[in-house]
Amino acid sequence: MEHNSSYSTPLSLTSQFPFCGLPLRLDTYLGCTFGCIYCSSKDRGGNYKYVVSKPANPAFINNFFTPTKRKRGGVLNQMISRKVPIHMGGMSDPFQPLEIKYRVTQNVLKHLCEIEYPIVISTKSDLLLQEPYLTFLKQNPFILVQFSFSTVIDKKSTVLEPFSTPPSKRLRAMEMLEKNGVHTACRWQPYIPFTDLDNKQFIQAIANTGSRFLTLEHLKLPIEIKEHVIFNKNYSSLYKEKGAAQVGRELILNLENKVTTVKSIRNLAHSFNLEFGAADNELHQFSDTACCCAGVASLPGFENWSKYQISYAVCKSKRSPFSFSIIDDEWRPNGLINRQINSHSRLNKNSKDFGSMEDYLRYYWNNTESIFNPIHYYGVKLLSTDFNNGNIYCWNSLEEENHE
Repeated sequence: MEHNSSYSTPLSLTSQFPFCGLPLRLDTYLGCTFGCIYCSSKDRGGNYKYVVSKPANPAFINNFFTPTKRKRGGVLNQMISRKVPIHMGGMSDPFQPLEIKYRVTQNVLKHLCEIEYPIVISTKSDLLLQEPYLTFLKQNPFILVQFSFSTVIDKKSTVLEPFSTPPSKRLRAMEMLEKNGVHTACRWQPYIPFTDLDNKQFIQAIANTGSRFLTLEHLKLPIEIKEHVIFNKNYSSLYKEKGAAQVGRELILNLENKVTTVKSIRNLAHSFNLEFGAADNELHQFSDTACCCAGVASLPGFENWSKYQISYAVCKSKRSPFSFSIIDDEWRPNGLINRQINSHSRLNKNSKDFGSMEDYLRYYWNNTESIFNPIHYYGVKLLSTDFNNGNIYCWNSLEEENHE
């Protein structure tokens, strides 16, 4: 099968590495034909240039995971040698309809499962129940399949995700994978606020599949779309009325609205014996584990998820004052990362010496205007500035009360 080799970055370091436990992003396709109305990725990373999705070259991807390639060093090769878990499907669904024609995911998944590489797969499809995918998944004990949902009601889904696999089939896929020994998780992304949808009904449906993990993330509105209409409501206007603010390239709901929802859904998840993950960047500390993707920090084989990042520092502080030194001992790759992240995220583009992962994190740590800075986490504030060690942060008493 012919593959388009012009898609040169199917494996990369996500620009969210400053707070993400799964910074290695692998996309077997550029663009996604599911066309979910709330999706921002179709307008990002160059995807807007393409009317249809483009396949990557599986041989090009698989080459990263050969012993010869790993010995060459480089940031990606160091992370692969360490078996930092891969997030497959960060910008496009690896099991979108185009996979039936090109089989890029099949070829890559076969290789990664043969070497038992830890993978977190994000999808809205039940295609992976078919052979040979199911056999591949069963042979790799270090697999977590995250099924994304915005609703568990098929009729509602046709409005939100008109070309995706219906939620009822996704729920069945979760159940079948669990019965075959493959770990699954629900990624409630996006959680759409201000609707009459039943949260308890949603969580009950997830728990009934046998899955043990639920991650929640609120709807983010891409600024590229001026009027974002969902369920006949202009959410761009509604968000602004509720005090939402632009953060980076997205309109983000204010913390007060999100905290109440996160606490409520976390309690519901616990009532159904589900591990909860809070994936909204400023609320990671409300997760049951130090990784916001529920399941990653609990399952064997994923121990090398990235802990050299600001969210982990916030969680590791356990509500005591903390400085950057709290993550000094955590592993990170050597060398410059500038070429591994998209151009919009690069700092000091004219400097040949600046650009290690530590350089980036220290910059964000001390720059309180950065969206990655600790003060943007709910309840965290700047305590003092140490010119030798950088900023020191602490927790306010209101967060202490609200976190419980």
